Amino acid sequence: MAELSGVASTEAGMLAIWAPEEFAGIVDQQSWVAELGTEEGIRARIAAGGLVPINIGGNGAWEVVLRVGGPEAPAGGMGLSAREERYVMLSSEPYLLVCHGMVHVGGIEEVSGRPADTGLPLPPGRYSVSVHLIEWDAEPGSRDADGQPTADALPDFVVLLELDYRLGARVPPVGSGLAPVYRREVLTFGAVG
Repeated sequence: MAELSGVASTEAGMLAIWAPEEFAGIVDQQSWVAELGTEEGIRARIAAGGLVPINIGGNGAWEVVLRVGGPEAPAGGMGLSAREERYVMLSSEPYLLVCHGMVHVGGIEEVSGRPADTGLPLPPGRYSVSVHLIEWDAEPGSRDADGQPTADALPDFVVLLELDYRLGARVPPVGSGLAPVYRREVLTFGAVG
């Protein structure tokens, strides 16, 4: 099971998980604005599987764990540990992410074809991605005497990525009843609308 953990921050109100190959045209601020400067642009990238939002409607810094799930994952294939499951506050419907070999997480303003971090290597394919908001501070002992998270506190988000189809595999047509249905909303949790 592959995993990437770290703190991601945003001043634009949204974190994102993305495959850099899907954003090769973003090389500077002007090209970023042209592709992602509007909600419609972001929605189009979500629908195409290039970007998964982690968006709870506010700026800040959050600890995010990206984890590749599957049958070998803990908790019966769900990919969450028993401890994480105990403190899950919200879980999203699955989003589509098309990966060409590497995925990254950071603020929406960091999305580009050449991200600064090393990312999480994954086999190329179409992934079903579920975001889980963890109420980490509800766990006894999660804060130190100064009110800060302890070293072993749970993360804010656990993001599970599960391979649906390898790239190049035949995918059932949308609406066939066999094709997966993916969330396309900019807000990660809540009603589809």
